[in-house]
Amino acid sequence: MFDLVITSMAAAIAIFSLSLLLKQNTSSAIVPFSTIMICLTILSLGPAVFALLPSFEQLYIAFLPTIFFVFLPSVWLYQQTLMSSDPWHWNKSTIKHLVSVPFAMGLSLLLCTMPSESFQQMLYAEEMVSQPVAYAASLFFFFMFIVWCLLSFCYTLAMIKRTISYRRELKTVFSDQQGKTMGWLNLFSYLVLLSWIYALAVLLFEERLQAFGIFQSGVFILLLLMVWLIAANGLSQALASRTLLILICQPINQIQYRYQNLKKRVINAQH
Repeated sequence: MFDLVITSMAAAIAIFSLSLLLKQNTSSAIVPFSTIMICLTILSLGPAVFALLPSFEQLYIAFLPTIFFVFLPSVWLYQQTLMSSDPWHWNKSTIKHLVSVPFAMGLSLLLCTMPSESFQQMLYAEEMVSQPVAYAASLFFFFMFIVWCLLSFCYTLAMIKRTISYRRELKTVFSDQQGKTMGWLNLFSYLVLLSWIYALAVLLFEERLQAFGIFQSGVFILLLLMVWLIAANGLSQALASRTLLILICQPINQIQYRYQNLKKRVINAQH
């Protein structure tokens, strides 16, 4: 019951943020931010599906790999929209972050179309899976899990490096950086990584870790914190951060403009 209350709160916050987002559709951050909130909403609905709609359990679990592989690049792209002076748009560098998504969708399709007996054996049976379909799905699932763990680490590291670079740019313009460094975004990435590690520990060693106060409910509390953090700071940061980057880039653009004008004058004088 506690898990259901916590995740219902998380889902309500995420859905409310999405409704507010529709009224602020002029921001370039709308696409990655809305994708993040949709992913977090679906993740928050897990306990409700298991408790109230058990017949949809296989469909929900099958859809999770796609959600996880969409979530990671969405967080990265959202950070780029906040720290870039140019409006966000699709390009080749954006598409490369979605290369793993079709494979995740393939895994989701495989899990969704599996016979219920094979699906239950793969997830809940203590003995080694014997059915060919369940065995193949287990290998594919394990491979994608390893890829996802590596991507999580790489994206978290990349976000930290990008934030450090952003703060260096701020130092060239502002002496007082309070409220401008977007430290909450780093905290969000740490929460994401901590949630994955915590969930994995609960999944593998829950009975052994209960003596240390580590339960499944902790995963949902971390999820609620993530939803609250990005909902409270997320979209409202977009316009402010873009303004900051414009202030940073304007002096550079002015220097380049003057240099080009001076270069044209020199060339015209020579002729």
